[in-house]
Amino acid sequence: QELALLEDVLFCMLGADGVYLRKKVSSAPPPHTASGRTVAGSPSLPLVRYEVEAPAGADGSTIQFLKQLLPLCEYHAVVQEFVASQGQHEYGTVNHALCAAIRELLKEYSVKVGQLESALRTGHLTIAKAWYHIQPSLDTFVLLSRIVMQVFGAIGGSVLNGIEEVMSRSSITTARDLCEHLLQQAARPYFQMVARWIYDGRLDDPYGELFISE
Repeated sequence: QELALLEDVLFCMLGADGVYLRKKVSSAPPPHTASGRTVAGSPSLPLVRYEVEAPAGADGSTIQFLKQLLPLCEYHAVVQEFVASQGQHEYGTVNHALCAAIRELLKEYSVKVGQLESALRTGHLTIAKAWYHIQPSLDTFVLLSRIVMQVFGAIGGSVLNGIEEVMSRSSITTARDLCEHLLQQAARPYFQMVARWIYDGRLDDPYGELFISE
């Protein structure tokens, strides 16, 4: 049973449903973004929860331990939804750059889940070992989920302000470093537009991301 449950949770770590673990999606309140520009009519980011439908005779302590792995699945699902939604054309270059940076983190995470799956196939993975190995990923996705909830629906400088606000509330060095990395990546197209306006006198802002207008 532990093998089957572990196989399920690895599927869920990549956003799929398992046999015994089921994804439940509900609507979140309207996004609270940093003050500034937003995309009109933006949908709210869904809330994702995974529930355990335990097989008959399953060990209670195993199920309780398994439930400790589910928050990672839930945070990952929210971040994945953000990238799919806010990476679209109308959300502008700052969001495109932010989503590209997050996609790189998602790729690294997928590789890690693949390594856990390999360990499972060779009989070297238990729920306790899985819990130990996911801790760095859990920390990363807790922070990413805070960021995407903060900036969902925002564009341009409002996205940058939202990331900076999350960073200001983070006291852990690794969390601040990740925020800074995402802020640098997302800010590049924004400051390129500002530089063209200052030095060339050309306002190239097709998505309405800047604080100025013609």
